[in-house]
Amino acid sequence: MRYRRRSLKNMAGVTKMKRRIKKDLGIYEVTKHLNAPGKRETTLETEARL
Repeated sequence: MRYRRRSLKNMAGVTKMKRRIKKDLGIYEVTKHLNAPGKRETTLETEARL
């Protein structure tokens, strides 16, 4: 497997900070419900292929 070098933003902690802010604001709770129909459709398509 190819090793992928970390970006400068990631090394500086920007990504971690952005995730923490989104989690604290509850953005993930909202998007979880908005994305549910599309995720369910993808799951059904995957199960149909098996």
